[in-house]
Amino acid sequence: MARYTPPSLRACPTLHDLADQVTALYPDRPYFRYTEDDSPDTIIPISNLEVNRASHRAATAFSELPGYNPASRETVAVIIAADTLVYYAVFLGALRAGFVPFFISPRNPVLVLVDLISKTGCTRVLATPTLGPLCQKVASEACATGTYDQAKNPLRVDFIPTLATLYPYLARESFDHPFRPFFKTIAAARPDDVYLYLHSSGSTGFPKPIPHTRKTMASWCNRDYLRSWSTHSPPFCLAGLGIPMFHTLGVCAYITTPMMAGSCLAIFPPIVKTPEAMPYAATLESMLTHSKRAKCTAMIAVPSQVQEWGQSEENLAYLKTLRFVLYAGGAMVPKVGDFISEAGVKLVCVYGATELGCVSNLEVISERLHRGWMYTQFDSGLAVKWVDQEDGNGTAAVQFMANDDHIPAVLNVPGEKGFATSDIFTPHPTEPKLWKSVGRIDSVIVLVTGYKVAPGPMEDVIGAHRYVQGVIMFGNSRLTVGVLIEPRQATLEALGEDASRKLADELWPTIEEANAVAPDFAQISRDMVIVTTPEKPLPRAPKGTVMTKAALREYEAEIDAL
Repeated sequence: MARYTPPSLRACPTLHDLADQVTALYPDRPYFRYTEDDSPDTIIPISNLEVNRASHRAATAFSELPGYNPASRETVAVIIAADTLVYYAVFLGALRAGFVPFFISPRNPVLVLVDLISKTGCTRVLATPTLGPLCQKVASEACATGTYDQAKNPLRVDFIPTLATLYPYLARESFDHPFRPFFKTIAAARPDDVYLYLHSSGSTGFPKPIPHTRKTMASWCNRDYLRSWSTHSPPFCLAGLGIPMFHTLGVCAYITTPMMAGSCLAIFPPIVKTPEAMPYAATLESMLTHSKRAKCTAMIAVPSQVQEWGQSEENLAYLKTLRFVLYAGGAMVPKVGDFISEAGVKLVCVYGATELGCVSNLEVISERLHRGWMYTQFDSGLAVKWVDQEDGNGTAAVQFMANDDHIPAVLNVPGEKGFATSDIFTPHPTEPKLWKSVGRIDSVIVLVTGYKVAPGPMEDVIGAHRYVQGVIMFGNSRLTVGVLIEPRQATLEALGEDASRKLADELWPTIEEANAVAPDFAQISRDMVIVTTPEKPLPRAPKGTVMTKAALREYEAEIDAL
């Protein structure tokens, strides 16, 4: 396959213009590929030409919706459960049609959906039939708040086009097939105009809408790892199975990586062919199965998935064959990560944020450095600023300042143009450019004595136990720290009567192991362990992470009683 030349980012082009550039240069190059369960040995490629034409068809379908105005730059919420092929076409098609799309997780509660839609002034919801009732409820609740007038200013709910409409010649399309490109003249977004919205995860509170411009999206496309990957021949085939496209990780995987690096993405097959159908279910087993069948050379997943795969010798044997396994969205338990890395799996830590995109350079550090898998190195084009936390360990909070190559979507550094993340890191002892994430500023526990405790490393140790589903340390304004432990449901059933006490006894050696990595003032004593009850599970954000503040409020009485 010919060497890949990425499209030009001059003048901060729109994402759909980039797609047009790529298609003109490499129409036959595979953008996606997948296998089907009834013919698992057949790899089905979907070309740049076909996915780009699908985005034109999506734009045309949107232009035929009631009330569409190509000059209005209407803000629309996209709340859908769709095959990746369809979601991709909707993503670029909405932009191509001149909408300002807000891609929203349907796992958010109705109250959160109403809040996000109202704050951004959405006037339309694009939905799938399976989520139609949810979206209608959201529209009704939004009108009930007074934000919308159902008679004069309704919040419309419209359905997206189907797989058959977007891909009429699925996996067969060529220049010979009839095609009519989207032709309407739209009010194009200028480089600094709001171009699209994503939302934060909600791990530390309500999810927040994050506006992105053409400039911020262009900076997401201008990364070291994309330039490096574009030189690989043959190109990487990255397993991006089950990653939601409304998430930063999904945008980086499905949009910027194939466009700018020429990599191919392995996805689940499209199976939504009737109104009541749901997309392919992403499970630990199905992700590995489809990765193997598509002959992937690399993979991206969240830490919990990699940790589960690492418990099987068969899975480890497969992961070892990959060029690398990217893990993103959280930290990996050190003991488990060490085991997987020492087994020969090339783990790569990915750091990013909704406001920033992926900002790691994705070097396979473990190839040259023992325990390098837990560290990340930031992109060379970024202006990184460190704020020392004065704990004596070199711990620092990271900020990303605006420069010619990178524009954060949110600027919150007083008196400067930059984004303060609230994430804290510790430096590698001998490699000054390598940093390990240890938590967030707002998760740091400040004892009444003034001592500061970063709970992340201790929580990781305790969370690695097979009986534990969730763990949160507490201790702000107290003399000592304690820990909330949420057991797995199967654990409670297996332990039977007096399960909480038995569990605390079972976990004590692991808690002692956590104490071994902590200073004296951060030791957890046996009487500072609280086991949660099934009636009060730890609250979680849509991506599955525990919402610390909400959890501590939920168990405030139990903590105060200690």
